[in-house]
Order: sequence, then C-alpha cells, then structure tokens
Amino acid sequence: MEGVLLDEAKSILMTQMRGRSTSLTRGKTDVQKLRRFAQLPGADGLLLTCYGHDVWKGEVERIERNQWLDAIIVNVMLRHAKTTSGARNVHVLDTTFGKALLVPHSHADSRDELPLTAVNHQAAERFLHNLRLENYRLVLVPICNNVHWFLCALFPMRRIMAVICSLGNKYDDAAT
Repeated sequence: MEGVLLDEAKSILMTQMRGRSTSLTRGKTDVQKLRRFAQLPGADGLLLTCYGHDVWKGEVERIERNQWLDAIIVNVMLRHAKTTSGARNVHVLDTTFGKALLVPHSHADSRDELPLTAVNHQAAERFLHNLRLENYRLVLVPICNNVHWFLCALFPMRRIMAVICSLGNKYDDAAT
C-alpha cells in the first residue's frame, strides 16, 4: 500500500507544480522535471505550497527514492483526493489529529514508536469540538505511530470503523 501511496504522491506533486489539477501523469521524465525544479537557484528548499501545506525539497527527494512518506505528503494526497473526487459528505482529518490521539507510553518496544494502546480523549475533544461527525458519510483519519502509517475510515452514520493497514492489519487493536 505504501508503494502505491508514494506513486500517487509523486503524481500529485508533479501535477500541482505544473499548475494542472486534472490528468495525473507518471513517468521518468516527470521525476526528472521535478528534480530539476527542486534544484533551481533560489528555491531555498521550499518547492511549493499545495492545499495549504509547504512541500519541501527533502520531502520530494524521499518520495523519489521510495523512502519515507511523511505527514505533509499524506495531508496533500488526502486533500487532493477529496478535492478532485467530487465526493460529498466526506471529511479528512489532518495528520496532526491522528498524532494528537496517540498517548506516549514508557513501555514501548522502541523509543521512536508511539504505542497504539491508549487514546488522548482531551486532544480528540479539542480537535472535534466544532465538527459534527454524524453529518458525514465518511471521515478519514491518517495516523502514524512514528514507524508506520495506517488509515482509519469512520462511517459515523452507520457506526462502523475500518482500519486500512499494509502490514496485514498489525494495528487492528489500535481501533478499539
């Protein structure tokens, strides 16, 4: 799943840099154009602002090398999908919401990994106090525990939640 997300991120960013928001293209020449754009004098590391997020040279280089997928890229991709799909009654929460939900725990296997064993209810209330989830058919919540990304798909009207994970649903327990 992450490989597909990386390909989509490359495509979306390249399309945005060309100033088109429709036909997404892929290919080696596009990656070369992206690389040339990133190396322009005066670019100072900031490539573009896309859907309100600053996309930096290093983020694009990591995608180009099929390395880490970071929060900015995930935010841009999800916003692009929502904007171009024409789907109604869909809300996409920013990655800062998913990060705020996680409660750091001293018994984690790795100091870098945020365990998915508890939820910060106060943070959830702060983010959602003006949002009526029951008005949406679908709410997407991207979450990263500093090691792996997964996506929670909430269907509030039906009271259903699905966790989409490329590691064989290793993080299903995070949903409960």
